[in-house]
Amino acid sequence: MVSGKFWRALRVTGAVLAVLALVVPAFAQGTGVIRGTVTDEKDAPIQGAKITINRSGDSSARKWETTSDAKGEYLQAGLTYSGAYMVLCEKEGIGSDLAQATVKLGVRTTVNFKLIKGKLAPAQAAAQNKMLKQIFADGVAASQAGNHAGAIAKFSEMIKVMPSCSDCFYNIGVSQSQLKDYPAAEAAFKQAITLRPDYVEAYNGLAAVYNAERKMDLAAEAAAQAAKLSAETSVGGGNAETLTTQGVILWNAGKIPEATAQFEQAIKADANYGPAHYHYGMALLNQGKLPEALTEFESYLKLAPDGEYAAQAKGLLAQLKK
Repeated sequence: MVSGKFWRALRVTGAVLAVLALVVPAFAQGTGVIRGTVTDEKDAPIQGAKITINRSGDSSARKWETTSDAKGEYLQAGLTYSGAYMVLCEKEGIGSDLAQATVKLGVRTTVNFKLIKGKLAPAQAAAQNKMLKQIFADGVAASQAGNHAGAIAKFSEMIKVMPSCSDCFYNIGVSQSQLKDYPAAEAAFKQAITLRPDYVEAYNGLAAVYNAERKMDLAAEAAAQAAKLSAETSVGGGNAETLTTQGVILWNAGKIPEATAQFEQAIKADANYGPAHYHYGMALLNQGKLPEALTEFESYLKLAPDGEYAAQAKGLLAQLKK
């Protein structure tokens, strides 16, 4: 038989439980909740996406973090203020997105995310752009300093983040050409052209590679395509680099008068393009026009004192001035 004292104890305990039952819902109703789903472009759930929540206008470093589960769902409770919150969703290797949510205490706010591969939230995109610009600048600086292996490494690093960087492939082609790794240079220039079919400079680079390998038919074909594209985009019927490349190919094919005409045309198109002066100087030297050749070599050195042909030009000048 249960004593009256025991029943009184049960009644007291029951009262305590009743109070607790009332307290828990009251606590939940006093905070805000943000929940939602994270999916990919095909609406498949993304597990392990990181969700970071900050209160808008809050100067403190306080933030709430959670992750999406196997169903792509997430939930963050315990938001202690009503008002605007910024919700960042990110998944490494996929992308990120940012959304604003208005939270009311005691109410569940839903914020769903669809992450698109390669798409970044504005702040992250800005940070990435800054990083990429620095990597590209470092690559250019390395190339200009003659550190072509370092330049290739930098542009390759950038391609990992931005595979569509046609300029990166072009610059890799330039550096591989300087290292005389012509198969690698050819592959890089071709990839640049695949990404940007009207890339005149890449066709010129490809023509130069084939010229160095003595593949004259391929060189002429690439140079012709560069000339065609250049004529379509310039009033003068071609740019200096394209015209000079064509001249070099004609020169190596033994067509000296035609090559000379191309070099002259290149200088008319852009008198500040150094290589045109150097090659025109070589053509004049071949014709025995020594004073005129001297003038062209001097022009080249003024424009490109540390250029690709600087050593040859200086040596020729020294002989011509004797």
